[in-house]
This record gives sequence, C-alpha cells and structure tokens, in this order.
Amino acid sequence: MKTISRQASSLMLLIGLLFGFFVMISYQVNRAKTANTVAGAIQTVVSPAHRLISELWTRVSSGWSDYVALTSQAAAADALQQRVIYLERRIMTLEETSRENIRLKELLNLQDRIATHSIASQVIGRDMAHGYETFTVNRGSRDGIEIGSGVISTTGVVVGRVIQVSPWTAMVQLITNSRNAVGAKIVRTLAHGVVHGAGG
Repeated sequence: MKTISRQASSLMLLIGLLFGFFVMISYQVNRAKTANTVAGAIQTVVSPAHRLISELWTRVSSGWSDYVALTSQAAAADALQQRVIYLERRIMTLEETSRENIRLKELLNLQDRIATHSIASQVIGRDMAHGYETFTVNRGSRDGIEIGSGVISTTGVVVGRVIQVSPWTAMVQLITNSRNAVGAKIVRTLAHGVVHGAGG
C-alpha cells in the first residue's frame, strides 16, 4: 500500500508540475499577444505622424536646396551683368579712342596736303540757336588763331570762319549761316561771285 501511495503521490506531483508549466506558458503567450496588440496600436497611431514628419522634412530639405541654388544663380547673374556693363564701357572707350585716332590721322594727312600753315583743333561746344550757327574750338589767340581765319574740316572742305577769339578758344561761324558770305570763283568759267549761307 505504501508503494502504491508513493507512486500516486509522485504521479500527482508530476501532473501538478505539468499543469503549472502549461499555465505559465499560456500566461507568457497571452502576455506576448497583449504586448503585440499594444505595440500594433501604438504603431498605428504613430505611423501617420511619422510619415507626415518625414514628408515635411523632405519638402523643407528640397525647398532649402532650391533656395540655395536660386541664390547662387542670382549672384552669378549679377556678377555676369556687372561684367557685361564693364565690357560695354570698355567697348565705348575703345570706339571713342579709335575715332579720335582716325580724326588725328586725317588732320595729319590734311596738314601734309595744305601748303600754308594750319592749326589742328577740336570742337568743344555748339550753338545753333536763333539761326546763329556757330561752334567753339579749343584753340585761341595764343595758338595763332585770328579773327577772319578760315576753318576747314579734316577732309579739306571749308566749314566756316573765325568770328571771335580768346586766348584759349575761338568761335567759328558756319559757312551755311544765312548771315555768312564768302567770295568764290567757278573754276570752269572763272566767274567770280559771293556765296551766301542758306541756313541749316
């Protein structure tokens, strides 16, 4: 009887241990399911916010990159515009220098062609008001300019005569002035006459 009782006790103990083991396993499984359920719920709530934040960050990063690119392009465009302005001014200066060189060469060639003494000058002022067509040159009495001196262009064409003189400048009346008149001779017929300006 004692042997049977011990066997029964051992069997009951084994059954109790197995039952406890299964209870613990069931508890762990339920706990894991609960944890997974809570984690899934949290992820469901947080996921849209996370996605929104990610999209906002992408847009902000893209916008900042575009802003930096536009700023760089604007700076480059401004530098290019300043360079263009500088080159345009250089071109204008070179063109003016070229015109001045041509004018000086024409004056030198003219002086070589003219037998009498001539003085090169430059126009520094004009007055076409009230039909009194005159211009001022940068040569005067100290350079040998006198009232009544004839004035010709770089091509040798008579353009007027000196009517006023100061030490540094001289005023020239255009030959086209209606108040102006000069003696002339027609080469073909040798006829003499007076040529009057028609104005303009």
